Amino acid sequence: RLSKTNFVFANEYIIYAINSPEVKPGQITFNFARQPDMHNTIITSALQGKERLKGENGRALHPTQKPLSILKKIIAISSKEGDIVLDPFMGVGSTAVAVKMLRRAYVGCELNVQYVNVACRRLETTPSNYCSDDY
Repeated sequence: RLSKTNFVFANEYIIYAINSPEVKPGQITFNFARQPDMHNTIITSALQGKERLKGENGRALHPTQKPLSILKKIIAISSKEGDIVLDPFMGVGSTAVAVKMLRRAYVGCELNVQYVNVACRRLETTPSNYCSDDY
């Protein structure tokens, strides 16, 4: 809505879930130094520039592609190296790329074959030995 008559609806929700009735709260991974570092809101600018994947027509390839910086932050806080991260709506594979960069395993589901092909190409070019605290 660029009409200057409304607030922009620009938020997305992230679901964090654990599938195990035996897990107790103290067994859950949360890697952060201080409680003030844990926020319920992550504010970032819109995904633009070279990170935004574009189609042949020059437009955004996927309408809800996520920035790697946000995904890496969430994954680094909520998992350990070697853990498995599930992305049930994989899109163009941003979560899988972030997971691979942080040395975790991933499972992704996506119905759109074009997005699957893009995700596979991205993952082929993402080094598995990459790890950076720059999130």
